Formats: sequence, structure tokens, C-alpha cells
Amino acid sequence: MQIRRPRTAWRRPEASSTCQAWKTTRAALGAIPLLPVGWDWDTPNIDVFISNQANAAEKALTLFESQIASEPANVAAAAREYIEVRRNEYTAMRNRTYSATEAAPVPIALGKLNQLCGITS
Repeated sequence: MQIRRPRTAWRRPEASSTCQAWKTTRAALGAIPLLPVGWDWDTPNIDVFISNQANAAEKALTLFESQIASEPANVAAAAREYIEVRRNEYTAMRNRTYSATEAAPVPIALGKLNQLCGITS
């Protein structure tokens, strides 16, 4: 007779508490209104739009950050990396220094976290 071990979060990262928290955070971030299509620094009230979006995202990221478990370590690292690149993105937007340099790491970090958490879309 073979004894089956229960699957634990470290064996299935997508079952980890960090990934469960990410699913909620991901939905919250997705509900934040986007910046106007085709925006640039001359768009009326763009600073207000950026501030509103950044403030809402920061609340979600701060809550998510408090829910990151230390294990599995690769999921925790991916979650922290995503938070860092998103914060860098919003800092650059608020400072009006936003460019492809800040934009490029976001989808990469997002893709890594989604993949580890078993999110395909």
C-alpha cells in the first residue's frame, strides 16, 4: 500500500497564501480606472489621473505586501519584485520621468507572478 502525502503549498505554489492574496489583489488592481487612452503630459488633469490611479494601486499593493508569506520563497520573491516595479512605475509617473525604462519591467514581473500562481490570463 502506498501512502500519499498531502500536497502542500510549497509543492504547489498556486495554492500558497501569497498566490491566494495575489488573486484578490490582481482583481483590485484591475478595477482601478486606466489613464485616458493616448494620454501624454499635456493631457488636461493628467497629474490628477496619475495621482488617483497611483493612490488606489498603492493601497492594494500595501495590503498585498502584508500578505506575502515567506514560503514558497520563489513566489515571495516574485511578489516583492512585482510590487517594487509597480511602485517604481508610479513614482516615475508622479515625477513626470516615466518612460519605457519604468514600463518594461512591469509586464515581465506580472507574467512571472501570474505563472507561479497558476494564472493564465
